[in-house]
Amino acid sequence: MTNTTAPWTDEQVAALNRYQDAGEMHPFTCGNLHADSRSPVLVATRDGWRCPNPTCDYQQDWAHEFMLTPAA
Repeated sequence: MTNTTAPWTDEQVAALNRYQDAGEMHPFTCGNLHADSRSPVLVATRDGWRCPNPTCDYQQDWAHEFMLTPAA
């Protein structure tokens, strides 16, 4: 698989977040453990993936290239 790194366009961010929600493969998740019950599923932004937990600073700057297409 070919990977690509952020920054991503708004269309690519939308495609990445749709892919995270699609359930076709295990989503990218936060690498940190959290005591609360917030979802560990990362959220795509123009600058890369971010953990949805506001107290966490986990980031990831890559995604599989096939996930970036709007049809993904």
